Amino acid sequence: MFILKQLSRLLKNKPLKTILFTVLLIVVLAVGARNVEMATGNDTLVSSESDVYQDNLSLEKEFGGESIIVMYESEDQKSLLTIDNLKHMEGVEKQLGINENIYSIISPVMLLNQMAEKQSVKYQEGLSEVINGLDEMSGKLNNIGDNLIIKTESGNESQQKGTEASYEEQIKQFGIAIDRTASSMPTDNPQVKEQIIQLKGYSQKLIQLSEQLKQIESKPPALQTTDDMTSGQGKQIQQQVELKELGSGLKEMGSRLESISENMNNMQKYSDTLSPGLPETQKTLDYMIYDDEGQLKDMFNELVMDDRYMMMSIKFKGEVSDVDKSEVVESINSYLNQHSLTTTETFVSGKPVLDGEIESSMKDSMKKMMMLALIAMIIVLMITFKTRWRILPLGIVLIAIIGTIGIMGWVSIPITMVSMAVFPILIGLGIDYAIQFQSRYTEEMEEGEDHYEAE
Repeated sequence: MFILKQLSRLLKNKPLKTILFTVLLIVVLAVGARNVEMATGNDTLVSSESDVYQDNLSLEKEFGGESIIVMYESEDQKSLLTIDNLKHMEGVEKQLGINENIYSIISPVMLLNQMAEKQSVKYQEGLSEVINGLDEMSGKLNNIGDNLIIKTESGNESQQKGTEASYEEQIKQFGIAIDRTASSMPTDNPQVKEQIIQLKGYSQKLIQLSEQLKQIESKPPALQTTDDMTSGQGKQIQQQVELKELGSGLKEMGSRLESISENMNNMQKYSDTLSPGLPETQKTLDYMIYDDEGQLKDMFNELVMDDRYMMMSIKFKGEVSDVDKSEVVESINSYLNQHSLTTTETFVSGKPVLDGEIESSMKDSMKKMMMLALIAMIIVLMITFKTRWRILPLGIVLIAIIGTIGIMGWVSIPITMVSMAVFPILIGLGIDYAIQFQSRYTEEMEEGEDHYEAE
């Protein structure tokens, strides 16, 4: 009663200032109403001070919180696990960028990148072994070529015969080793593929040179009779010429292998084509995700379901606000809308997505609820309240609602599914007291007019 008396005295003594102050206060509260947020988190249902809430918070900080699921749907597995779909999924990851609120992203792209990284390490190690092997073989071929040339020039036939057989076997083994090395190297890199083609050609050439050396060795020795001396010497000279040419060919082959070794070494040091990443061809992708029997590898079973669905999981850190989660969901939906796939359907799910839909539904429900309540109260007031300003109590209640929402906005109190029930109650109680106040005011005014007329 004291407050009401003070308000009435203030209105009586300073009506204009009181009205202006009231209007200003309503405007300030209306601005605060724009800042009010919807909330559907766990803290809206459970006290943030409870042990259960704190334990759950610690768990989220350690292992991550809620997750968004991006699902890809296609008719079958072959049309699902394609280069285009995986690059599209990789684009979703890039769209998120380095978001500080994201704890982890698990997807087939992530698994493939890990596989490619491991294969890249093995590739680099294997390439180093190939380089070292080629250097060693090129040195040995140069030595064999030099020895053949020196021995043919010295004319030491007995020693030459003893070494040619071992040289023949070594050269043949070198050719077989180079062919095996080339066959074991991956062919998805264009530069490496070019070197592989050259190596296979050189391996065949070495095998041919070993056969040539064998034929030279198998030629009958020069005859020792008087009549055949001239003919034998001619054959010996021809054999020496052939061995010399063979030695020069081996040295040239050694130089070429050394050149290939240098090229591979440069690729290993300066080329970025061996860096991990998604494969460029479907054949390479199939090799990575399927086993020898054509079945999907076990590591993909958790992310590829029923041969029709492929998913990626985006997990948030603990204590991420609903606003930040909504921004991430919006970013994903924006990318999916701008980069649609022709043969694959995409959709987004998960608790953060559901919470966003709940908040949107709450806003729509509040708007409908307030509009219906206003219409109902207008009808009731028009029918039952027989005074001149019969809609005035509803205006007073609306000011009270704006003030309540404004205070919630200024002090950061979100609207939850529980607090939504306040507004219908506020309308019901507020309209009752406003009607009583206006009715009493009208009665007093009428009694005053009657008393004035009686005097």
